[in-house]
Amino acid sequence: MNESVFPVDPASAPSGPSRPSRRDPAATRQKWVERIERFRSAGVTVAQFCLAEGVSVPAFYQWRRTLAAESVTEPSDRPTVVPVRIAASIQVNNNGTRTR
Repeated sequence: MNESVFPVDPASAPSGPSRPSRRDPAATRQKWVERIERFRSAGVTVAQFCLAEGVSVPAFYQWRRTLAAESVTEPSDRPTVVPVRIAASIQVNNNGTRTR
């Protein structure tokens, strides 16, 4: 059985002492944003990626879902409800009479 883990590009791999504190939610979020981006280009399964990253599969899916939900927001510059005016349709027959 092949026990090797997929190769990680050293430029995109996390560096040593700059690990985020467990108490810094912004740093943790950024770490997961970068992790999800690495996964997209890794070409491996979620299980393989999580094993190499040292994270659980459920945590991966939870963060992927959380980050996807954050990116799907409605634009604030457009109204949600748009007023519409409906006009009656009037047709003119060949003899000049109008019908609705």
